[in-house]
Amino acid sequence: KVSNCDVGSTKGSFQTLNVVPSTPTKGVPLSFTGKGTISVAVPSATWNLSVKWNGIQLYTHEGNACVTSKVNLPLNAGTLTIDAIDCPTTANGPLDVALNVVLPTAIPSGLYDIELKGLDGSEELYCIEGNFNL
Repeated sequence: KVSNCDVGSTKGSFQTLNVVPSTPTKGVPLSFTGKGTISVAVPSATWNLSVKWNGIQLYTHEGNACVTSKVNLPLNAGTLTIDAIDCPTTANGPLDVALNVVLPTAIPSGLYDIELKGLDGSEELYCIEGNFNL
């Protein structure tokens, strides 16, 4: 499941959120996407990533939201690719977010929570969250 995890105070909103495939499977690539709009122009942005397994924080990381980033999870738990957003953004312009996950067949079963926030300094621009059981 993928959802908008903001609390109504972000500058971006998503009209569509998707996860493919809809039933995640170990060893099969998984994509979370959001298509929406951003209400403000920002010259650049960062992202903040959080990964939890059964409620236990496994990993946090930050990066430049204006470039595509590949993140290797610890203990060979897989890789995440975070696609770049268009920077600078334009007021009331498009906001497209994509997070692609490759989890190996050897990772433990359980509930995984992945949260990706876009930030302009300390101001939250967007928040997208994916939850899935393996």
